[in-house]
This record gives sequence, structure tokens and C-alpha cells, in this order.
Amino acid sequence: MRMDQFYNRILVIIAAVAVCPMSAARSDTAWTVPSGDYGVGANWSSGLPGPGNNAEIANGGTAFSFNLTLDGYALAVANAGSELATDFDLNVGNLGTGGLVIEEGGMVSTGWGASLGYWDGSLGEARVRGTGSSWTIEDALYVGRFGTGRLFLEEGGSVSAGKSDLGYGEGATGEVTVQAGAMWAIGSDLSVGRAGTGNLVIEEGGLVSTGRHGYLGYQEGATGVVTVRGTWTVGEGLYVGDEGAGELIIENGGRVETGTLFASVAALKGDGVLEASGVVLDGVNLVFDATHGLPQTVNFGSGGQLKVTADGRGDLGAGYRGTGELTIAEGIEVVSAYGYLGYSEGADGRATVRGMNSRWEIEEELFVGREGVGELLIEEGGTVSTGSRGYVGDSQGAQGRVTVSGAGSAWAVESLYVGNLGTGELVVEDGGSVSTRLGGHRGYSTGSQGSATVRGVGSTWTIDGEFYVGVYGTGEIVIEDGGSVSSGSGFLGYSSGSHGLVTVRGANSKWTTESDLSVGRFGTGELVIEDGGSVFIGGKGDVGRWEDSTGAVMVRGRGSILALAGSLVVGEMGSGSTLTIVEGGIVRVGDAPFGGSIDISVSGGTENFLRLDGGYLALFGDQTDHVVTLISGGTIQLWDGTEWKVSTDTADFLFGYFESEEAARAFSGYEGLGGYTILTTAPEPTVLGLLGVCAVALAITRRLVAVKRTRKSEV
Repeated sequence: MRMDQFYNRILVIIAAVAVCPMSAARSDTAWTVPSGDYGVGANWSSGLPGPGNNAEIANGGTAFSFNLTLDGYALAVANAGSELATDFDLNVGNLGTGGLVIEEGGMVSTGWGASLGYWDGSLGEARVRGTGSSWTIEDALYVGRFGTGRLFLEEGGSVSAGKSDLGYGEGATGEVTVQAGAMWAIGSDLSVGRAGTGNLVIEEGGLVSTGRHGYLGYQEGATGVVTVRGTWTVGEGLYVGDEGAGELIIENGGRVETGTLFASVAALKGDGVLEASGVVLDGVNLVFDATHGLPQTVNFGSGGQLKVTADGRGDLGAGYRGTGELTIAEGIEVVSAYGYLGYSEGADGRATVRGMNSRWEIEEELFVGREGVGELLIEEGGTVSTGSRGYVGDSQGAQGRVTVSGAGSAWAVESLYVGNLGTGELVVEDGGSVSTRLGGHRGYSTGSQGSATVRGVGSTWTIDGEFYVGVYGTGEIVIEDGGSVSSGSGFLGYSSGSHGLVTVRGANSKWTTESDLSVGRFGTGELVIEDGGSVFIGGKGDVGRWEDSTGAVMVRGRGSILALAGSLVVGEMGSGSTLTIVEGGIVRVGDAPFGGSIDISVSGGTENFLRLDGGYLALFGDQTDHVVTLISGGTIQLWDGTEWKVSTDTADFLFGYFESEEAARAFSGYEGLGGYTILTTAPEPTVLGLLGVCAVALAITRRLVAVKRTRKSEV
């Protein structure tokens, strides 16, 4: 038989089964045994099937094969009890053209995967027709893997697969038609146009069920079109145009049901019904308020309706690939599994939760700027609850912003990443609050940027766990105008190459940690306390702890306070770290019952300094000898008007141990320093005159007495 005649005959065979079952007259060889190996020629009436030798299994017998490729010929499996079973793959049209027909109760079972049109230039066609006719594929079905594939389901025929792709590779084409009474079941995901072109048609009475996700145009450059005149159910998410181009046509009574719809309204066509538990949409402002209620209806196409149940089983958001908005107001509570604002690159999604009792409860994760631009505004007493992680600026290039504004406005999130791989910003103002149960991260990954501002009296951010500002990237926190932050511990510049900056500015602005603070742990850290701001550390502190790390702490201005329950180390192993106390600011180290002191360059670090210019260092207990050691050791620098210079002359300083509150207050102007050794810089001579001889004499006398007591105890 000539090759052109053979290919024509394949097409004739496939067409012929539409009107009558394949018979011996239409096949070249037939299966003759009840059960056996497909690859044994003796089991066939006219030798092994192959190019030029079309075949059928129609005697109720079963043929077994490990792998099977139908290339250059067609195979029909017909009649009840007739079966083809492969342990692994079944490929129809590998390099050339192949055909498979399953009809009148015939069955095919594939132990792993199946492909129709495997390689570029190939053509594979399969038809499953009639009640009881079935094809079961344990793993993946590729209709057009790299070539062209076509699948037809008719008159009660059924196909089931673990997952399926139509038009899998670039340049591939996959087409599936599901006619009345037929069913296609996909256990996991279905991609219509994964990297190539896919087309799915579900006719009236046809049914397709997808266990998890449906993608129309999955990869960039792919095209996927689905036309539904019957029924299509998608268990979790339906993506119309993921990275490629997608179009969903629902018409003539067709119906689609899904957990979450990710789409532009413009990509929805027809006059049918699409029902979704949740949506992430472009081209619409979805409003949940007293007027619109909880279930929503969005019109599309030529009379089609998208019905959003918002029953909590799906995701919710705005800005899938374009621009979208979401509003929750007037006491409405909306529940979703996940939340997305700015889902894809180039998308812009914005959400507002406004008013008392207005609430968005997200059971899992919230992405504000997943790959695109996202913005969330919580105001006037609105609340958002996130059961798992919150990402603000999640992916590289993404931008996210969250604003929590006004008394009663709140965001509760288990773990928060502001600038995960992208750029993120958090603003808490005018009495708003944010609470994080497991920890907070600003500038999490390399190249990321995360910033947060907590501004105004009553504005709070509570982190029950560890607080990272600059994990691998850049993080910045500003606490000002009476804002407050509390955390379990704090790390500024956690990893090598990272940079973390915290500024606490203004009276009543404060940051409190339950345990330790590290300013420049492996990277670069900066802490600025100014204009009356305060930082209270429940444990010990380190500034530039490890090799190659650098830390800088600045305490500036009367009323500006850094207080530690434990000890403070400046430059333990790192170099170039500083603690600067100027203009009346104070650093208080140690507290009962822990004690505590300050050490500089204790484990190989160099060029680390305590810098004083009118500021105060208070050390718990009588540590006058330690202060003398710090001065004589060249670890303290003074400002000479142009630059910082080391001073080893005790005459440049005033210090002493103060047992009573009254004496400590008279010396420093600060409360609560009874039982501390206090160090400051000696005033200029003109200032000494203004202070009065008695006050200075008192300070110097107490210093000398303390020194004598210490020396006497050593005798």
C-alpha cells in the first residue's frame, strides 16, 4: 500500500466510525485471543499492527502493552469487554499520523500519560463514542503535545485524565469537542493553550469537569478559547488569559461554575451564566455595601451574567491583568480564601474597606501587589483579617501599599512581608492599628524595598514575634508623632548586603521589644531616636555584631531615650559601628535584677566608638572604673566642632555613681536613674560658670568617692 493511500485510509476509518463500527473489512488485522501481549504477532489475524496494517480489538478480548505508539496506522477498540491496557504511555501520532477509535463499550486504560500529536508535524486523532466507551489516563493527556491533536467525545463516550493540556508546546494545536451525553473528567488542571493554541467546545448536553484549575492561554504567546453550550465545572480557579490570550464564550444555555474566576470582563462573551464563589476581575468596581449586598451580578457579552456568590469558598480581589477595584463598606462582611490586588504583571488592583463593622476576612494569604500594583485602604473603622501571610509588594517589580487610617481601623495578619521581592509600603496613621502574630519583615529579599510609617497618637503596630527591618533587602521604619510599635525582638540589617533603618521621632513615639535588639547583625543597621522619641529593649542589644556588619545608633535631643534591660555591645566582631548620644539624649543600659554594661570592640572588632556631645550614658550599678577604662581605652569620641575625635582625658568628661534619685536627677535632668553610673561630656568653661561650682563639685566628688570605694574593695 502506498503511503498516501494509507493516510487517506486512516482518515476514512476515523470518519467511518461516525456511522458504523469498525469491522474486519475495514481493518487489516484483528485481535483474536481473549488476552495477551499486544506486541505478539500470533495474537493478530494478519500480523502485528503497524504502518500499512490498521487494526481492531473487537472480540471482547484484552491486549496489554508497556508503551504503545500508533504511528502510520489506526486502531479501533470496539464492543463491550474489548480493551487496550498500557502500563505506561500511549502516543497517537508520534512522528506521523495516527488514529484511535473507542466505541460501543470499548475501553482503553493508560497507566501513565497519553499524547495526540506528539512531535512537531505529527497528527493524532482520537474518537470516543457510545455509552460505556471510555478512555482512562492516570496522568496527563496532551492533545497536541508539539504537533496537532484532536479529540472527539460523542454519544455517552467518556475520557478521564489526571490533568490535560491542549496545545502543550509552542506551535502545537489541540482541539477537543464534547458532544451531547459525553463527558470529560480532569482530576487536576486543564490548560487550553498551554504554550500553543487550544480550542475546547462543549456542546449542549456535554459535560467537562476540572478538579482544580482551568487555564485559557497559560503561557506568554499561547491562545486558548473555550466555547460552552453545555456545562463546565472548575473546582478551584478559572484563569481566562493567564500569561497568554484567553477567551471564554458561554452561549445557548451554556453554564460554567468555578471556585474563583480570574478574568477581564471584556474576555467573557455570550449570553450564558457563569457562577463563581470569588473573583479577581478587570474592568469593574465590585461594591459590597448595604445597597448591593453580598451576592453580586456582573453583566458581560450579549446578555451573559457573572453571578458572584461571595460565600467564602473562593478568592477575592481586583486587578487580574488590567485595572480593577473592590469596595467593602456600610457594615458588610466578606469572607474569601485568598486576597489578590494587582495579580499579574501590569495589573492595578485597589480595595477599600470602609466604616464600622465593614470587614474583609481572608482565611489564607493576602497579596497587595502580587506581580503588579496593589493598594489597600482600611479606614473609618473598617477591618481586615488575614489568617496566614500578608505580602505587600510580593514579586520582583511589584508595588504594594497598605494604609490603615483612623480609630478602630485595623489589620490583623499572622506574618507580614512589606517588600518581599518587590517594593512595599505600610502606613498606620490617625489611630489605626496593625497586629502581626508571628513576625514582621521589611525588605525581605535581595533587591526588595520595604517601608512602614506608624504616625499619630493611638496608631500602633504590634508584632508578637521577631521584627526584621532589612532581611536581605532594604527596610525602613518611621515611628513619629506619638505612634507606637511593639515586637518580640528586633533585627535591623539581618543578612549580609541588607540595610535596615528605624527612626523614632517625637514625644510619645516609641518602639518596645520584649527581648533583644540587633542593629546590623550581618548587614547594615541604623537606629535614630530623636526629638523625644524612645526605644525600650527588654533584653540586650548589639550594634554591628558579626564580621562585616556595621551598625549605627543615634540618640539626639532632650527626652530621646534608648533603654536596655540587659547589656549593650558596640562592634562585637564588626568594624566601624557607633553609638552616638548628643544634645541631651540618653542611653540607659541595664536594670534590676539583670544588671548590664556597655562594651566596645570586644571580639576582634575595630574602629567602633561611643560618641558623646552633650548626651548621657547611664550604666546600672557602680561602674565608674568601667567608665574610666572606656575613656582610657580610646573608645569614646567627642565632637570638636568639625569632626569626631578620640579623647582619653577624664577631664573632658563628667561621670559618677548616683545612689539617690535626687542626685541623679540633679546631674542629668532625667528621672529613674538612682543606682546608675552616669557619664556625659564636660561643659565648656563658660558653661561651667553658668552651671555653678556646687553642681559640678557634687558630680566630681561623687565620681571620686565612687572610685575610692571601688579601689578600697580591691585591697
